[in-house]
Amino acid sequence: MRIISIYLRFFFERLLVFIGLIVILVGGYIFKVNHISFGLLNLICSIFHENEKTEYWLYQIEYLIFVFVIISVGTLVLISFYKDHKNVRRKIRKKYVGLFVKSFFSYLYAETASMQMKKGEFLYKLWRGLRNEYARRLYINLLRQIYLETEGEVQDRSIRFFNGLDYDSFIRAYFVSPFLRNNLFALKTVRNFRIEGYEKYIINLMHRKNKLTKSAALTTLIQFDKYNDLLFLVENQIEISNWEINLIIKSLPTSSKDKIQYKALIASNLAPLSTLGIILANLNGKTEFKKDIKAKIVLDRSKGCSNEEAILAIVSFSSYFIDFEFLISVFESATEVVQIQILKVLSKCPEKSVAIYFLEWVVESDPYPLKIAAVQSLFDLDMFTLLKLKGSDDTVIRQACSQVLDLNM
Repeated sequence: MRIISIYLRFFFERLLVFIGLIVILVGGYIFKVNHISFGLLNLICSIFHENEKTEYWLYQIEYLIFVFVIISVGTLVLISFYKDHKNVRRKIRKKYVGLFVKSFFSYLYAETASMQMKKGEFLYKLWRGLRNEYARRLYINLLRQIYLETEGEVQDRSIRFFNGLDYDSFIRAYFVSPFLRNNLFALKTVRNFRIEGYEKYIINLMHRKNKLTKSAALTTLIQFDKYNDLLFLVENQIEISNWEINLIIKSLPTSSKDKIQYKALIASNLAPLSTLGIILANLNGKTEFKKDIKAKIVLDRSKGCSNEEAILAIVSFSSYFIDFEFLISVFESATEVVQIQILKVLSKCPEKSVAIYFLEWVVESDPYPLKIAAVQSLFDLDMFTLLKLKGSDDTVIRQACSQVLDLNM
């Protein structure tokens, strides 16, 4: 029944907008003709019966005035409605907040078990008697704030009390509601109280076009142990943005480090999911997925975010000559930012002669920012080659060498 009332309100609001548009369109038609026929009835347009004699530009002004009047009336009606709505909420808040706070604290800090039971029964009865949705949201929000801001026995009591509430139909209705505020309320409640059993609703919200709803749903689901391995992203082919990648990384519990399905994420054919898996592997030092990341780079030679993060991960994981050799092979396909990181890490290459040869080639052929990075690595690897380049006939090469030497001397 609650779901039906939510959708009736949703469609009623849109029906009002639709009626307003119809009135404007019909009004435009009436303005344009002076005689309208409906079967046997003839309706004479008396509003502007001289309309055919009116000049076109004056007709347009008359129609715009008509539209302005309709919009003004509609705006005044909406302002009056929302003002009354706001006043009703203010009265509800004034009526219930004090009662809720007093009752919750009397229950949570009751000195005896019998007193606690008596206060608890009153609170449950109060919840069942609430018919206004706003009052119910206030009730849950206050309890949620108490739970988040307390600890120990008081926090345990608050979560036990919440679990005893008959909240299922209320939360479920808010999950399927077409209103954003209801979706966010349900997600916040489930996330903070760690309520299980609503996962299918949360996954459905991830497919919504609204970015705020989708992000809130993502951060909610990954709080549960069952889903913080992130495999659900691959299984449900969830498209995520760069901002949502950062949000997931920040929201993941620290305990999930070894549970994440790195391999499945990296192998995903959705570039954002692959990027997420590569970044997490890099951040968590999962060098065992080095081969998977290299395979991804070989398959994707573009300069997209996924490829860039993959090469940066190999830069971080490089320890054997084969790793450095791989970085040299993908150097040309990388962005300039990544190329600079490759040049920097080459100073740690076990086969110094290979690194020196490649760095010398970069100094002689690539743009100035890359020359600087290559010269800096040569400074750490082989001063003899650096001094030789400093004596080059090329002015730009001499300038790059001088700049690095001046900074390091």
